[in-house]
Amino acid sequence: MSIPVEPEIKYVSKLSIAMIGCKPKRASDSNAPVDLCHIYGNENKVGQYIDKLKDETHAVLLGDFEAENLETGVLIRSAKLFLPQGIQSVVEQAIESSRPVDKDGKPTGEAGMVTFAFLIRSVPPKNPQGYSYEAVSLIRPTEVDPLVQMRKLVVKRKHEQLAASTAPSEEAPVKQKKAS
Repeated sequence: MSIPVEPEIKYVSKLSIAMIGCKPKRASDSNAPVDLCHIYGNENKVGQYIDKLKDETHAVLLGDFEAENLETGVLIRSAKLFLPQGIQSVVEQAIESSRPVDKDGKPTGEAGMVTFAFLIRSVPPKNPQGYSYEAVSLIRPTEVDPLVQMRKLVVKRKHEQLAASTAPSEEAPVKQKKAS
């Protein structure tokens, strides 16, 4: 009986398609979609990353992330993730919609944790860059922070109790007959 060997996992300061070692231009070479990697994780915040060399600011997903290069099998982890823009927008929207809001719809607190998993592939180009990205959702971006979910239940219960205590009673008091 052999002992299972844990895969080697690399840790990097930020995770991106390039950092994973994917080669998206293979789609234009083969003129067919090419599966590049799996990216999955738990996001709890959208931050800002300043590229000092290019003097640009980019949104970065913050949380716990892992990616698997499907060509090499290499696993990489990071607390910062950059996804292709259209794909990243889906995750950003999920984290934003997990924020609790007041009666006017304004955010009132921290966002919850959103979990997701994607298969990222490159597809034949329809642009001068030579490739485009496509994501297949393996786990749709979903709020999973149990404490946030419990907090929402507690707030809902408090509102229900408040409504019940301030609502007029629908039952008429029962009058007792006097004994003769």
